Amino acid sequence: MLRESHPDATAGAHAPPAAAPVDAAAMTARAAVSCQNVDGAANRLTRLRSEGQFVLRPTHPKGFEPWAHGAAAAGRVSVSAGTAGPLGGDRLSLDVYVGPGAVLVLNEISATLALPGTSGEQSVITFTVRVDDGATLIWLPEPVIAARNCDHRQDIRVSLAASARFLLREELIVGRHNEAPGNIAQHVRVVRDDRPIYDQNLRLGDRYQGWDSPSVADRSKAVGNMLIVDPASGIGTNRADLIEANTVGVGLDDDVVQASAVAADSLALSHALDEVLNRLGPPWSR
Repeated sequence: MLRESHPDATAGAHAPPAAAPVDAAAMTARAAVSCQNVDGAANRLTRLRSEGQFVLRPTHPKGFEPWAHGAAAAGRVSVSAGTAGPLGGDRLSLDVYVGPGAVLVLNEISATLALPGTSGEQSVITFTVRVDDGATLIWLPEPVIAARNCDHRQDIRVSLAASARFLLREELIVGRHNEAPGNIAQHVRVVRDDRPIYDQNLRLGDRYQGWDSPSVADRSKAVGNMLIVDPASGIGTNRADLIEANTVGVGLDDDVVQASAVAADSLALSHALDEVLNRLGPPWSR
């Protein structure tokens, strides 16, 4: 099902809040991207299926890319918004596959703005990711903004081969500028060689009791998490970095680092996560 796009809803993500929920039919859509290595050198995008919210385009680097910076042969895909939303009731999914030895950088053109719908139902986005042996996925989405009165859920399921390299950097913002927070629930589960290495549930917004307590977001409207898996690198060995009381980077395994940060806004959050990468050093830092 197609729905009319509303550019102002995403491009003006920090504009004053809408007075009423958006009136539109719920959408079900599934997009997919696959990247394969060819002859041990070039990386080819063998599948690009755009649908609904997800419009996929091959692109050049849009800025500094951790680990992949300067890797001209990497496959690069940017996701842009084909419609407004997600809106309440939408069911959207994106499948990502990186074949053996391939390198894919996946980013987004603009922030995702979750909006309420007239049905009062929850919107759901599901990401299913598989990264095969010797492959690399550098995943750099833009922030997800939970607008006032929205009810949004995001499920991220990642399966890594034992020798796969992976970076996921995600930022959640509850409410636009001077706006009451919306509601967002996120579940991220990452398994490596069929064994879980990271499983986190995060719930933000007034629907979830205690979300604004010191143990979750406190008085912050921006919450970010980052997971770096770099096989046999030693980046996580004995790592426990506390950065200005609002950011922490810890080693989950000798070659796995997880970082969490809270901040007043998206810009401060981005700087906090950048500092974690800076402490890892090249090729993760600038």
